Amino acid sequence: MEERLTGDPALCDAYCIVVDGEGWHRGVIGITATRVVERYNRPAVVISRDGAEAFGSGRSIRSFHLLEAIEACGNLFSRYGGHSHACGFSMPSANVADLRAQLDSFARTLLTPADFDPTLDLDAELDLAEITPQLFQALQLLEPYGMENPEPIFAARAVQLTAPPRILKDKHLKLKVRAGTNLSMLTESRELSPAAILATPRCHPDGAAIRRSEKMAAIAEDPGSMLPAAQSRELRSKITFDALGWHMAERLKQTPLLAGDAVDIAFTVGHNDHPEYGGLELSLRDLQIPRQ
Repeated sequence: MEERLTGDPALCDAYCIVVDGEGWHRGVIGITATRVVERYNRPAVVISRDGAEAFGSGRSIRSFHLLEAIEACGNLFSRYGGHSHACGFSMPSANVADLRAQLDSFARTLLTPADFDPTLDLDAELDLAEITPQLFQALQLLEPYGMENPEPIFAARAVQLTAPPRILKDKHLKLKVRAGTNLSMLTESRELSPAAILATPRCHPDGAAIRRSEKMAAIAEDPGSMLPAAQSRELRSKITFDALGWHMAERLKQTPLLAGDAVDIAFTVGHNDHPEYGGLELSLRDLQIPRQ
């Protein structure tokens, strides 16, 4: 798919990308459309042709109402449906070329190149030391997530890489991160942020990557026990989290990283249930080198 898109100048320049292929599996065209939108930040429609019939799935960006665009080409479809950010349809294969032209023309009347600049809505800035099982449990109360209830996305600034980045399966990115050296929130103020209020300053009873003595393990297992404030701050500053960036391996080409580097990250909070190395983990949404 990547070769198809980069090798076709018309697709690269399209305001609404429409890509089709014979016999593509209909079960994955929606996921593929999502990946195209994430990669190029443009509306995208992926179509599987099956002889004389074609079946398509589309995804969109915030500034483009995809169902309205599909309705403007309604005469081309056998049936269609969807909403502002996603659609599905069937149509004669002979109409695919007309659909590509009409959707691109419709998109050019509404969009400008500025609409293709990627944006990410952040819900709050969060120090990594505030990420605890209690916070994760509070976030679970907000589920299920969806179009009208998006999963909270947090930002953490100048976190430290404790190991070199890893590439998984040639396409995913894995970082090990911990709070940076600026812990003024923890050391200079007794007031806690809203996130910290949800997550009281106890030792983490999860699989975070720190070695704990028997005493520390006993404290973690006892929900009523509290570490002294100084020890709590020191312990929380040393906790390391796995941060996984799905389909973000290519970002290392844009942003080379080494162990010890500081990086700003946007992420959601999740949990790995593996019995041996499970625990709280972060799902990366974006990363960048901190501005000086």
